[in-house]
Amino acid sequence: MTGKERILLAFQHKEGDRVPIYEQAIASDVASEIMGRQVFAQGTSLHYEDAKAWIKGREAYREFEEKVWEDTIAINKCFEFDAIDLPWRLEQKPGEQLDEYTFLYGDREKKWWNIYRFDPVSSCYGIIDSWENQIEPQDLIEAVEEMETEFSDRPALTENDFPEKKRLLEMFGDQLAVLTNPGIAIPYTPVWLEATIMYPEVVRQYLDIQVAHILEEISILAEIGVKVIWAGGDMASKNGPLYSPKAFSDLVLPGLKKITSLCNNLGVRFHFRSDGNLWLVAEDLFVESGIHGYGEIEGDAGMDLVRLKKEYGHLTFWGNVSCDILRRGTKADVINETKRCIDAAAKGGGYIFGTSNSVLTGTPPENVIAMYETAREYGKY
Repeated sequence: MTGKERILLAFQHKEGDRVPIYEQAIASDVASEIMGRQVFAQGTSLHYEDAKAWIKGREAYREFEEKVWEDTIAINKCFEFDAIDLPWRLEQKPGEQLDEYTFLYGDREKKWWNIYRFDPVSSCYGIIDSWENQIEPQDLIEAVEEMETEFSDRPALTENDFPEKKRLLEMFGDQLAVLTNPGIAIPYTPVWLEATIMYPEVVRQYLDIQVAHILEEISILAEIGVKVIWAGGDMASKNGPLYSPKAFSDLVLPGLKKITSLCNNLGVRFHFRSDGNLWLVAEDLFVESGIHGYGEIEGDAGMDLVRLKKEYGHLTFWGNVSCDILRRGTKADVINETKRCIDAAAKGGGYIFGTSNSVLTGTPPENVIAMYETAREYGKY
């Protein structure tokens, strides 16, 4: 049975030969240790390598992209994943390198700029300053209007805008589920969260632009052969949603419904992913939105896989292995955690095995290997 068949059967709630396996991100340091060489895998450290390559020039960046491509394929083969996608990238060229670890994206005289810094101790590359830190919620009115104008004036997308997806489909489309990740989300910076209360119409306008772009993108991706949209939409912490359930219902839900309606018409599955505790929006997200799957499933934040399977068993679930146990537990702990997830959700199909987010930097390689070996053997139907 092919990986593609396993993934599609999971969305049909049917059992294949074993539980399908997929990981959306393995930190580069962990992958490198397992592979025995430097690997450009995933995690924010990859974004730092991306920035360094951009600064060196076009040829250096072309070489970097090809290495990422080759390493992605090597990792996928090493772990026998049933789906494939390229790593999450910032998709933006830094405008300036400020010091060894710090890069400016955009223009500080304009909007939408961010400053990122790499921390060599944690291997994290994240925003340390942003235009959003310099403005008030009312300033988003002008920013979103400019964004809407730019979106309206740009050329329509074509399949030529997705060369990497076409390449993946040509190479692996018969054997693996080729994924893609256009997602809908409210930015979780203070100014945007305040705007959900003070200027909800501006947030709605911003999300409408997102949705219009996503609908256009999904239409083309479906035409070239993509069957599963692996959509990001982070919106919660371990304590619950970052904005009110009403804001989700009023602002995000209408767009999600448009997206899933299109996916239904195209025969495409829309899989929504978010960390955190989502119980306060469970009915809207898991039922009313029409999504076909839910992933990450952070058990450490209270998202119990047994309860989810019982109450929302129409969904296809992905993940739930505790990243904390994987990173800090023993090999035996990891094996038990792997079996727990499979026992909780695999019966009857509708489950794809993976972590509750990603394989984090510093995770012991032996734990990662044990997890996937156990999933392949214990997950047989």
